[in-house]
Amino acid sequence: ESRYSKYLEDKDAFLKKMNVDKATKTDSGLRILKIKKTKGKKVVANKPVTANFTLYVANGTKVQSTTKDKPFVFQLDDATKPMITGFKEGVAKMREGEKALLFIPYYIGFGEAAYGPFPRKADLVFEIEIVKVGK
Repeated sequence: ESRYSKYLEDKDAFLKKMNVDKATKTDSGLRILKIKKTKGKKVVANKPVTANFTLYVANGTKVQSTTKDKPFVFQLDDATKPMITGFKEGVAKMREGEKALLFIPYYIGFGEAAYGPFPRKADLVFEIEIVKVGK
């Protein structure tokens, strides 16, 4: 239990540092903070999207990150590569060239169970940049 309260303390500090208070909350509980806005092409479900991201557990633990030469290419409607709900919702609100922080509550993330490097009920933070929409 003390490990969980430490997680909650670290989470509060990390989210504050990442400016969660300035983020816009959606009906699902997702919070989005646009760091860089553009008038670029909108992300659409049926086109490939090239992005760079860093994924954190909400306590600040960095879990995964793309590199400039190896961006993440995905398509929101690709049933063979399911993505977490919060990620899909956040990315769908972005445009080419934009950068944002997605604050994803566990219930639209990996859920209640521990999953790989993620503890139970892990809220997530994605720092994401949409490099390109389409081929």
